[in-house]
Amino acid sequence: MNKSRQRGVALITAMIITAIAVSIAATLVYKQQLSIRLAGNIGSLEQAYQYAIGMEDWSGIILSQDLQDSDIDALNEDWATELPPIPIPGGMMTGRLFDLQARFNVNDLIIKNPDSSNSNEAEVIVEHYSEALKRLLLRLEILNSDSLVDSLADWIDQNDYETTNGAESRHYQSLDIPYLAANGPLVSPSEIQLIKGFTEKVSDAEGTESKIYDRVKPFLTTLPNKALKINVNTADFNVLYALGEGLDEEQINAIITDREEDPFANAQDFIASLQLAEPEKFPIDLVDVRSSYFLLEGLVEIGRTRVFLHSIIHRDNTGRTRVISREFIKQG
Repeated sequence: MNKSRQRGVALITAMIITAIAVSIAATLVYKQQLSIRLAGNIGSLEQAYQYAIGMEDWSGIILSQDLQDSDIDALNEDWATELPPIPIPGGMMTGRLFDLQARFNVNDLIIKNPDSSNSNEAEVIVEHYSEALKRLLLRLEILNSDSLVDSLADWIDQNDYETTNGAESRHYQSLDIPYLAANGPLVSPSEIQLIKGFTEKVSDAEGTESKIYDRVKPFLTTLPNKALKINVNTADFNVLYALGEGLDEEQINAIITDREEDPFANAQDFIASLQLAEPEKFPIDLVDVRSSYFLLEGLVEIGRTRVFLHSIIHRDNTGRTRVISREFIKQG
């Protein structure tokens, strides 16, 4: 091999070695940057979680103070005010409390202790609750209300006997992907999608299609306690309208406007405001002006990391609060 060719081979070899070295260096730099970014993301995520937990603490304090300051829960009180965006190192946080007793608790569709001494009274309450829930569905232009409410009750009750329009495990076992009815309380509203009829689509007056579940979700909750009453100081129009038979829409709108400044002191005041011909027939066992369960929806942003928080908070009669469920949703 002549010297010229040897120099050419040496040059090519040197170029290859240089290229490999550059590639290795670039890979090392990339991995280092990735590690730094990953460590930063982990750090941001951990910080976001801690700030989110701090929002739960803030919620507990404000709810406890509210019980000391007021005998009612209403939308003009401090707890119902949205927390404005608060600057934190590298980002911001915000949050808001919602009254879950402004919604229908579907777990109240069955009697908790059917053999107890007050079972007759409980049956009346369950009947009132069932009828109110059917009125809500009809208000939302969902016509198969009997079937949906019966299917909800069958899912929750502890037996496999189907009600007239309901569904038990026999129905769910016949599906392409079979499963059993829970025969127990619902844990999350999303579980309602497993129940017969709730994934069907319906159209509203304008022809817009949506799943029944999506339409009813804002008005339902799945709380563990039984016989929870609707807070008439916080419930929206559709829930208030569904509470009684033949209520006047204009009257409900007037009530919602008036309670902004002058919330109801008790259930009797609410019923009086309805100006019913036979107020004694209104199901007073469904309504109250005090709440025990609240939903905290929070958002923490740090850098590119966003953490959404959904926490259910229970407040007892002494003002003590505790988180009974918590869900984090991370973005970024």
